[in-house]
Amino acid sequence: MRAINKAHRSGDLVYNINNEYILKISSSFDRLDRERKANDLLTSYLPVSKSILFITDNNYTYYLKTRLKGVPLTEKLKDPHRLIKLLTEAINLFHSVDVANLCKHLPINGNTLIHGDFCLPNIIFKENTLSGFVDLGRAGLADKWCDI
Repeated sequence: MRAINKAHRSGDLVYNINNEYILKISSSFDRLDRERKANDLLTSYLPVSKSILFITDNNYTYYLKTRLKGVPLTEKLKDPHRLIKLLTEAINLFHSVDVANLCKHLPINGNTLIHGDFCLPNIIFKENTLSGFVDLGRAGLADKWCDI
C-alpha cells in the first residue's frame, strides 16, 4: 500500500493499494459519504470508480473503491494543445449527462450535472482515452459554468 497524497487538501489520507484500489481514510463521515453516494449514483452515467467498502470505526471513515487506470491530466501539462483537447472532451462528457433521473439524488442549483471540483488532478486519462473522474463529493446540478 502506497500513500498517494499525505497532504490531501481535505486532510484525508489517500492510499493506492496494488494499483487496483484507492483507500480514503477521513475524520469527516459526511464528506466521504457524499463522495460515495455521488460515485454510486454516477456509475450508470459516467466512468467513475466502483465502491467496494464503506465503514466507520473509531471516529474514522474508510472508503475503498476501484482505482481508475491512467494518470491525472496534470501529467499532460507538457503539451498544452493536447491538454485543452482532453479537458474539453472530459467536461463535455460530464455536462452531457441527462439529468432527468438525478434530480432527486443530487443537490440542485441548476440544470446541468457538474463535477464541483473539475480540475486536472480529478480527471484521469490512460494514454489519450478518458478513464474517468474522481473526487465527486461536490457533484450536483448547477449552472455548467460552475465547473469552469
